[in-house]
Amino acid sequence: MGWEVKQTCINAVISKYESSRNRCNDAWDEIFDAQTWWNMGLDHASLGHLIEAVDHNIYATYYSLCRNTFYTPNYGVPYFFTYHTEGEPFVLTWRAICEALAKDDFEGRYWAIAIIDHMRTLIWDKPFNIIWATKPEKE
Repeated sequence: MGWEVKQTCINAVISKYESSRNRCNDAWDEIFDAQTWWNMGLDHASLGHLIEAVDHNIYATYYSLCRNTFYTPNYGVPYFFTYHTEGEPFVLTWRAICEALAKDDFEGRYWAIAIIDHMRTLIWDKPFNIIWATKPEKE
C-alpha cells in the first residue's frame, strides 16, 4: 500500500518526522561532543563533530520534508492535503451550534447566551453590560 491510503500517508509523514527528530537529537549530541573536544584543545576532533552535527541537521530537514518519493506532489504533507482532505467544507450554522450545545448537555451555555445577548444589544443599539446577562440575585 502506498500513500493512496490516507492512514498510510499519515504514518509515513509521522515516521519521517520521528526520523527528523532523532537526527536533531543526534546533532545536539555532536555539538555537545564538539564543545567537549574544543575545551580539551583538540580542534580537529571538535570540527569533526561539528561536521557531523551539520550532516544530521541536513538529514533532519530532508526527513521533515518527506521528500524523494515516487508520488506527486513529491512531499508528504502537500500530498496528504491534495489527496486526503476532500469533502464539503464545514459551514457553521445556527443548527450546528444548537446541536453541539445539546450534545454536550449545554456545556458552555453561559458563554453562548452572553454572546447572543451581546448580539441583541448590537441589534437594539443599546449598551452591553455582562452583569445584566448574569443570573438574577435572589431577593
